[in-house]
Amino acid sequence: MLLNLAPLGYAFIAALCTVGMLAAFRRFIASHNEDDFLHVHDGDAPLIAKQRSVAHRLEVVDRWGKAMTVLAVILGLLFAVLHAYQAWITT
Repeated sequence: MLLNLAPLGYAFIAALCTVGMLAAFRRFIASHNEDDFLHVHDGDAPLIAKQRSVAHRLEVVDRWGKAMTVLAVILGLLFAVLHAYQAWITT
């Protein structure tokens, strides 16, 4: 009984590419928008709002990045186990 592992392999590659794109997108957001100083005075209200917005965007990207990383690991392990099982059965 041979399994067609191509769709699972394509899903794994797609998940890996998505993780890579999310990492690049996070780096882009952080490098272009993140401020290294903490603004706490009332006169810095626009800067505080911008810091909150950037922090929220980074949190959202991080959440998706973690979820996609877990999915990629699960798909990779499943692919490896099924490939090893198939190789064991055919020999």
